[in-house]
Amino acid sequence: MSTNGANNGHPLKGKEQAIASLLSEGKKPVDVIRQGYSRGTVYKVAKQVQVESTPLSDVDHAVEADPEIVDLKKQLRKAQLKHQIANLSMPSNLEARLKAIEERLGILWEKTREGDVVVGLEDAMTKVQEVLKNTPLKGLCSKFQCKGCSSQGLLAIPVRCTACGKMTRWGWWPKKHTQA
Repeated sequence: MSTNGANNGHPLKGKEQAIASLLSEGKKPVDVIRQGYSRGTVYKVAKQVQVESTPLSDVDHAVEADPEIVDLKKQLRKAQLKHQIANLSMPSNLEARLKAIEERLGILWEKTREGDVVVGLEDAMTKVQEVLKNTPLKGLCSKFQCKGCSSQGLLAIPVRCTACGKMTRWGWWPKKHTQA
């Protein structure tokens, strides 16, 4: 192999020749780049330099042909493929989980939109209104106006506990005034 390789008839110069020399010594392009040479130049020279592979010796052929070695290589390749498949299936698992969450949110949204939640609140409000209809002061607060000070809605009435007979007042008080 020659470090004076040609690039369209142009001989390698300075840095290119040094890069070609490193590559011919068996260094990988990544290692040469780590030494400070620019990526573009290294890959350009790597294309120009053709590393001649040495033929396998008889011992190498015997080792490569050994059934155990062949079996180990098959097992290694299978493990690599299984790992790649597992990595590829991860996103689909994630997509399935996201889809399930979206479906649950959609069902919740539909229930809310259809009024299941709103109907429940409306039922509770209707019950409260029915209870209030039966109170003695229903509507009195909004209609009451004092003839003395002209305040509206501030009134209290005497209320007696029907269990013990204790008397108290119940009603609406001004913010700074407390029940006497």
